Amino acid sequence: MRKELTDRGICVIIPTFNNAGTIVDVVARCKEQCDDVIVVCDGCTDGTPALLKSMDNPPDIVEYSPNRGKGAALVKGLRHARAKGFAYAITLDGDGQHFPEDIPLFLEANRRHPDALIVGWRQNLDSVERSAGSRFANAFANFWFFVQTLCPLKDTQSGYRLYPLRRLPCLGLVTSRYESELELLVLSSWRGVRIESIPVRVHYPSKELRGSHFR
Repeated sequence: MRKELTDRGICVIIPTFNNAGTIVDVVARCKEQCDDVIVVCDGCTDGTPALLKSMDNPPDIVEYSPNRGKGAALVKGLRHARAKGFAYAITLDGDGQHFPEDIPLFLEANRRHPDALIVGWRQNLDSVERSAGSRFANAFANFWFFVQTLCPLKDTQSGYRLYPLRRLPCLGLVTSRYESELELLVLSSWRGVRIESIPVRVHYPSKELRGSHFR
């Protein structure tokens, strides 16, 4: 599988902001699946870059300051991957909510739909303790994504995705914050990129340890 990921030009991108408690484990597990892992340190102030550089098998690290937001980090990582010649990028979060062990599911979907943007549909969201605002935001985004694109998606808020880098719309149009992931879906759909969903697992920490900045 690792060889096929390399042969198909697939890398992994992890945008992170102060995830020192989880990022090393996430990167190590990604490295077990894929040789090419890029971590974008979005103005981290908790020693994340030093932790990553001290790993036995460190990732490709992109770092800058100050913090610019998840959207800016995502765009930076996608541009970096495209400049290095990768054809696809799998993105996942550095806080441990996504399972790197599900990367083979994206590879399988990429085999079936090589031109598509693949979105990981989080399977157990209904069983997770979430605020009413979070539930509303997800439903709201799903509804308006369909209105704008006529493409039904069950989880437009998932950051676990596979992007076809050569078919992405102009990244300069994407905003710098959390809502950038929804914008990328809309702009890609308007450009004619096929969007597919696959089921993935998700782990949520307690409410006290997570936050959302969706507007």
